[in-house]
Amino acid sequence: MGVLLDGQVLARPGVAAVVLQHRLLGGCGEQRFLPGLKAGVSTPRFLMSLEQPAGPDAWTVERHLQDRPGQVVDMYRRFIALVEECGPFSYRVNKSAVNLKGSRRVFAGAVPKHRWLGGYLDLQREVLDPRIQRVDPYTSRLFVNFFKVAELAELDDVFAGWVCEAYQVGSGEHMKA
Repeated sequence: MGVLLDGQVLARPGVAAVVLQHRLLGGCGEQRFLPGLKAGVSTPRFLMSLEQPAGPDAWTVERHLQDRPGQVVDMYRRFIALVEECGPFSYRVNKSAVNLKGSRRVFAGAVPKHRWLGGYLDLQREVLDPRIQRVDPYTSRLFVNFFKVAELAELDDVFAGWVCEAYQVGSGEHMKA
């Protein structure tokens, strides 16, 4: 089984392989597989969840959508369509969420629930809107805006604008300011 990551198909028996830019670990762009960093270099905690076992216990988009009502599946698909309108991205699926990564970093995630679609958008600002349930500062420049939508109509043009703002964060645009 291969995993599409940063435009590459990777295959490792028994593991959904993860390739990360080494610069995340203090290097200058060399790519490395996890696990198996240099001897003596521990894997940072935030990267540990990226390695997923292959097989029936692996978390996939399909597993997140399994047994969800059609309305929630439709909201998830609309959310992904909004992201696709912004540009290319890759998936980082784990037990907590379907996370979406731009060319530089993860910028959004979706959590299909039984009655609504939850998730988050990493933005350079706090959004004040009833769909935004909570905002947590992530860095001095970024805020995690947690959303909850219960109807397809809530994924409107305003929400699409937030998604595109988050996509720009995923592309590293926030580092240029």
